[in-house]
Amino acid sequence: MTASKHTKSAAESSRQNIANEILEAAKTVCGELIADTERTLEKARYLEGEADRKHVEAHEERERAAAI
Repeated sequence: MTASKHTKSAAESSRQNIANEILEAAKTVCGELIADTERTLEKARYLEGEADRKHVEAHEERERAAAI
């Protein structure tokens, strides 16, 4: 009986260790995904600003061309 309890305890401990390793790996991957998403969002915001700036420049150029 004691050997059986020891084996069950060792199995439970092993299961908990594996579960913790999986949890830590998931946290790492999620952190990397969040960081990548934030970089992508920042790049998208930058590109949106560039597109707005170029739109204004094109509009001004068209107005100058129409005035000639």
